[in-house]
Formats: sequence, C-alpha cells, structure tokens
Amino acid sequence: MNGFEINNWAIKKILFFVSRILFFGCALLLPLYFEKFTTLHKIYGYLVILTYFCFIVMNWYVWGKEINYRFKVYARANSSVDRILERVLLGSVVSIFILSCISMFSFVDKMVLYWGFWSMAALFFSYPTKRRIIDRKISFEFSELKFMDGFEKVIFGITLIIFLVSVPSFPVFHGTDAIKVYLDPGELVHDQLWAFYDLILFHGKEISSSNNLSYFYFTYLLFFGLFIISFYCILRFKFTRKVALIGTLSIVCTRHLYYLLFNHVSDLLPSATMMVLCWVFLWSLKSSTYRSGLLMGLIGYFCLLVNIKMLVLHAVLTIAFVIYKFKESSFWFLKQFIRYTLVGATLTILTLLLHHGFEVSFTTYNYYEFIDQLKIIFISKSFFILAIPGLVIFIFDLFSIKDSELLKISIFLILAIIWGIIFEVGAVRSFFIVALISFICMLTLDKILSKVSINKSHQNLIILFYVVMCMMDSSIEYRVKSMLGLL
Repeated sequence: MNGFEINNWAIKKILFFVSRILFFGCALLLPLYFEKFTTLHKIYGYLVILTYFCFIVMNWYVWGKEINYRFKVYARANSSVDRILERVLLGSVVSIFILSCISMFSFVDKMVLYWGFWSMAALFFSYPTKRRIIDRKISFEFSELKFMDGFEKVIFGITLIIFLVSVPSFPVFHGTDAIKVYLDPGELVHDQLWAFYDLILFHGKEISSSNNLSYFYFTYLLFFGLFIISFYCILRFKFTRKVALIGTLSIVCTRHLYYLLFNHVSDLLPSATMMVLCWVFLWSLKSSTYRSGLLMGLIGYFCLLVNIKMLVLHAVLTIAFVIYKFKESSFWFLKQFIRYTLVGATLTILTLLLHHGFEVSFTTYNYYEFIDQLKIIFISKSFFILAIPGLVIFIFDLFSIKDSELLKISIFLILAIIWGIIFEVGAVRSFFIVALISFICMLTLDKILSKVSINKSHQNLIILFYVVMCMMDSSIEYRVKSMLGLL
C-alpha cells in the first residue's frame, strides 16, 4: 500500500469518526427541544419525534447487525426487509433491556449510566474500521427498494406518506399515569417498557403536559410501524412484491382502521406484537439455521413486556416450530435451536421474577360480537369485496395441501384467534381483523395476476385499478387536517 492510499484511508477514517460523533450528539439533543417545538405547533413536535425515532431505529439496526456479526447469524430471507426487521428487533430488545436496568438506579446514578451508555455506543459505532467504512451506507441493505420498478416505488411512496399522516389527534393528559392508563387500560404492559420510554424520550427530565404527546407519537410510530412492516414481510412469504405492497396499502388506507387508532389505540400494542411474533415464527422456519433461536427467544421477552399473557402464544408457537422441524431436521439442530433461545428465556425469567401481582385471567368474549366487528370492518372498505372469492381460494388451497407457506400462515392464524378469544380479545378484535381480511383479499388478487398472462404494462393497469379502489374511501384529507390541527 503506497503513501497516497494510506493518507486516503486516514482521511476516510477521520471523516467517518467525526460525522458519526456529530450525528449522535445532534440526535440525542432533539428530545430536549421537543417541548419548545410543540408550543409552536404540534406538527413541529411530531416532526421532531419522527426524526428522533428514525435515529433510534437506525441505532437498533446497527446494534442488531453487530449482534448478528458476533453470533454469526446468517439466515435465509425472502427479502432485504426481513433482514432489516430482524436486526431492528434484535437491537430494540437489547436496548430496552439495558435501559430498563439503568432506570432501576437512583436519579444521579441513572443519569451517569444513561449518558455513559450512549457515550460508549457513540464511540463504539464511530470507531473507523474498514468493515464499517465499506458497509457505511445503510441504503445498501434496501435491495428491496433498489429492485422495485417505477410503479412499485409509487405504491411504496403512497403507503409511506399515508402512514406518516395517519397519526391521530391524541388527547393531552397531565401526568404519565393517565397516559399509561389510556395506552394500557388493562395494566398489562410491564414497567420496564415504560421506564425505557421515560429514559429514551425525556432523558430523565420531568414530563410536562406539553411534551407528553411524544409518548403517543413514539407509540404510534413504533407499534403501528411494526404492525405494517411485519404484515408486509408475512405477505412476502406467499405473494410477489407488488401484491404485498398493495396488501400493505389496503391496511393503511382503511378508514375504519383510522377510527380504531382514535378509539382503540390500546389494542394496537398486543396486535402489533402478535403480528411480529407471527413473522418471527415464519422467519425461523425459513431461515434454515438454528441460530434463529436467538431472535425467537428474545421476542418472547418482548412479548412479556407488552402483554404477559402472550407468553402462552409464544410457547405454543415454539412447540409448533419444534414439531414442524422435527420431520426435516436432526435432533442436534433442534437442540442447538433451543440452546440459542435460552438467551431470551433467561431475560424472560428474570423479568418474571420482578413482576408482582400478575393473575391469569380469561376474557369473556361473545363469538357473535367478533362476527359483528368483522362485518363492520368488511363493509367499511369497497376493496374488501375481494375477500369473498379469496375465502373460497383460501379453503381450496388449504385443503389441497400443496401450498406449504399458506399452511404455515394458517397455523398461526388459527392459534392466534384461539389465544385471543381465550386470553386477550383486544389483540384480535380490531387491527388483527383488518390484517386478516386484507390477507384473504390478496389471495384473489394474486390469483387474478397469475392467471392473466399479459404483458407488464397491462398488468400494471390492473394493479392501478385496485390501488385506486384502496384509496377511494380512505379519508386521506381528513387525516391530513387532523394531523395539522385544522379540525
């Protein structure tokens, strides 16, 4: 290596280190100014939280990528979105656990440990190694977006815009206790998750009534974002990219779902977690590696934080995974898989030991009430008319036992509905029904596109027709006015 190449690498390392440090410093200061921006207009506060949320997700991604590198997790995936979601989930669970442990100390010690944690993270991820400089651009991981054609990028852009403007007008409460009751009336969310919220959003500051909207904004972006992305990844197990994009668009454009965000936001947390759990179950089956047990175990800890009853569904799905893999894998493979799940199982057991006052309760949910809610959501959107032939296709394909991916998804759907009716009806009575109907509709759309053998431009015209159907009764103008405070 000559002197010019050495100097070139030295300049790259210096620029990499300085830019990363400045990025961390500026981003961590954003929550301190949230209250000032909110007093000007709530839209400015929302944009600040959105920017800060993107910073947090990027950190979760790089932490998850580092965990994958250290544990040598190399898994098969349907798309690059699967890899991104897997790394974000790994990083988020580890981050929540570390920060919740820090929150248990006194205020002074907590602040020292908290800023020490961020300082160590900033220095570690800013240290210029050749591997990090080469892999610097996170856009390299978005091959799903890179290989989209122009029409698919338009659908993706519309979906993203509608998701960002669909944040409802949350009420303003005085004190965090009222906020927690509003988001979790059943008091099932673990204190560790709320402690993580307090630290990550307010840096230990006292929470005033003017900046408590950040609780709602962060919850919407995190859990509704997980719900949408997990649903897209589930669709990719069965359908093409275009069909999966339309399925995702059909959810964010559903007018009744926007109503649910207003009146049943407490159902979003268990519904999103259950959707993530479904994707982890499918991803573990697809990954062809026993190291997928690492995420399978850690997601159990995340389920515990959101709803302790969801551990029952997690345990059942883990058993279903072992039974399914027992036919095609060796005993050694299953043994290694269970060994990797012990990391998350340890965190779950430690958290259970600190959780007091939990009692197993069963829901008294009327079956006819579930059917009524299904009817309301079905008639709320004209696009859902595709679910009628889709249900016929679903039954025919399921009993033909030729579609293994549909069989895997059906196993989860049946187990989730049974678990929800018995333990937690809020997880299956609203957001889950919207996703279920949308999935059934995609069976019809996929059958239409596969049977009609025409050129790509004509196929795009058919897809455009269904995209227009999705957006016709979505009330986008009402969502924009609500976000801007014009109503």
